[in-house]
Amino acid sequence: MTEDYFQPIRDISEKLGLDVHEEAIGRFGKYLAFLKKWSKAYNLTSITDDEEIIKKHFVDSLIYLCAFPDDVSTVLDAGSGAGFPGVPLKIARSGIDVYLVEPSRKKAVFRRTLIKELALSDISVVECRVEDLPCGYKGLPVYYDVVTTRALFTASELVEKVSGLSGESGIILLSKGPSYRDELEDISHLNVEVITPDLREFGMERNLIVIRK
Repeated sequence: MTEDYFQPIRDISEKLGLDVHEEAIGRFGKYLAFLKKWSKAYNLTSITDDEEIIKKHFVDSLIYLCAFPDDVSTVLDAGSGAGFPGVPLKIARSGIDVYLVEPSRKKAVFRRTLIKELALSDISVVECRVEDLPCGYKGLPVYYDVVTTRALFTASELVEKVSGLSGESGIILLSKGPSYRDELEDISHLNVEVITPDLREFGMERNLIVIRK
């Protein structure tokens, strides 16, 4: 694999104003290799092409940062499977504390091993369903600045499951494709903003649904 494969990460980082240094690029390289090694046995992703993984998993995770407030310190990633978007967010923004909630024992093992492989700190795997995560569970924060998910729940489902975890000033954040408008009807009573980053150069369309209390 050539270093040019990671140019999409450099491009999206420049768009977002991120200083993604060589150490971070190296971690994405290790992440890619580790994901491919574990994927078949652990059913992590159906995408096998390196460039597609970089665009459809890594870049697709980093776009969440378009909606992050400047003062974010804690992020809860609900049901992140192979670590998306939580692990790429941590690689790109090393100063945030990330909590990965995952009920699958196999996927939780994968992520714990991945975190060690990437030598990441201040990132934890919480092995439970997000709806079973009570405030202060096992010494975790009571509230989180950002609660994310990636294609696991509809907007209304996510609000129902995590509204008690985002706090008064926190946000709930999820990414959707072109049909996102259908989901907005179910949360029309909430304070909702939609951010659509320009991803034409990556051949992608994503809409970030930002939900505030």
